Amino acid sequence: MRAVVVVIAALVAVALAAAGCGDSGSGSAGARDANPVLRLGLVANTLGYGTAMGREQDLIRRSGARWLREEIQWSLVEPRRGARRWKPYDRLFAGASARHLRVLPLLSDTPPWAQTPNHRLPMRTAAYGAFVRDAVARYGPGGSFWRAHPQSDAGLAPVWFELWNEPYLVGPVVDDQLAADRYAALVRAGIDGGRGASAKARFLVALDTSAAGHPGVAERWLSRLLQADPEILERADGIAAHPYNIGLGLEENALDELEVALRAHQAPELPIWVTEIGWSTCDVGGCVTAERQARNTTAFLGMVRARYAGRVQAVFVYRLRDLKVTADFAREGAFGLLERDGRPKPAWSAFRQFASRLAER
Repeated sequence: MRAVVVVIAALVAVALAAAGCGDSGSGSAGARDANPVLRLGLVANTLGYGTAMGREQDLIRRSGARWLREEIQWSLVEPRRGARRWKPYDRLFAGASARHLRVLPLLSDTPPWAQTPNHRLPMRTAAYGAFVRDAVARYGPGGSFWRAHPQSDAGLAPVWFELWNEPYLVGPVVDDQLAADRYAALVRAGIDGGRGASAKARFLVALDTSAAGHPGVAERWLSRLLQADPEILERADGIAAHPYNIGLGLEENALDELEVALRAHQAPELPIWVTEIGWSTCDVGGCVTAERQARNTTAFLGMVRARYAGRVQAVFVYRLRDLKVTADFAREGAFGLLERDGRPKPAWSAFRQFASRLAER
């Protein structure tokens, strides 16, 4: 283990040294800030731990991350059409605020009354727009939650909101254009509703980078979205990307493929938020060793800082802790920086070292 830690420390130093070159604007083309700041977070789904939510948020603080990505589930907020149940999410935001953590809300998950027969994306776009509007009105800048809880820091109110999770993977793959049509409609409704609640709110649209082993996925999904709504990226404020390289090396970079697709369509140079990235340590296909997970985590974060400085403005590593691993859930359950019982993997140290050095810059 000591040898692994030494290697990780060396990789972190190299990655952050390279970040100095990235700040000068070299590397991949795209919109860049003069003084780019990388938001570093974790996917933890802390609300799902119930009474142990605070424990999980404390672990995020210990990791050095200052952001967490949390799903605000439409199905939980509105189990019956027209109902609103915010209490669980009030606890979430109160806990995060007490620990000075910022939240990226993911607005997703179809309630039963809005389900379609084939379990694809919902058709009730106006209802989704109303859900986004109400979520922004409650938790966004100047939201009612912050006014009702003056002990919580209103300066931590979310500005950015992510519209749906991986819509390109929802339901059986029968007609990808249908998925693009439905998602484009949800985006329109969500942005209109959210901006009606707060002019300061910003919205991320999901572009497909999650199957980098299949060439052309970014191009195909982007083409279909633009066919559904040619102005969808003009409406958006940023891009949500999940550049998993399952079974591939970092040199075969899904972010590069996304950039090529965006340039080919002369798309606006929106900031990219990597709202999921990680490597599973399971013992089946598409997984890596715990040591390789640590090296990949450091290498990816360093690459973002060097090649994509300013263009990629946030990275959320998936995930804080392993889930229960079963025969049908082997790979998905083992992405954690921590084992399910809390024991740290080498990637935990790699992440903490990168976060601490990043904070010093």
